[in-house]
Amino acid sequence: MASIRKRRKSWNVQIRIKGWQQTTKSFPTKEAAKQWAYLIETELKSKLLRRQWMPDLTLSQACLKYSDQVSKTHKGFREENHRLVKIANSHLGNLHLRDISSSHVEAYLAARSHADDYDDEYWGLRSGGMC
Repeated sequence: MASIRKRRKSWNVQIRIKGWQQTTKSFPTKEAAKQWAYLIETELKSKLLRRQWMPDLTLSQACLKYSDQVSKTHKGFREENHRLVKIANSHLGNLHLRDISSSHVEAYLAARSHADDYDDEYWGLRSGGMC
């Protein structure tokens, strides 16, 4: 919870949430202090919620579990399983689910895009090749 106090000519905000480091900041107006406190509390609570429900699995473990329990019931199981194994064996596979960010996914997609471009050039699908 946030605690807002008047200290001389400024407003001091102190935020304490169990499991997080205490945060303190001073502001010239009470309104600015309230806005900052609300923003920080909301951010910390959303991170806390994400961290609480997230199982302690790597992406590789999650992909293989999904493949074993869910994907095998799908019509296109072979293709989907192939993609899941490919993701599980990539550098993303070693990361825990709670640690994966959009930058990790963007890097993976960029690497895949580069590999696809190379495959197209190898098979002559670009630059006036077969197509």
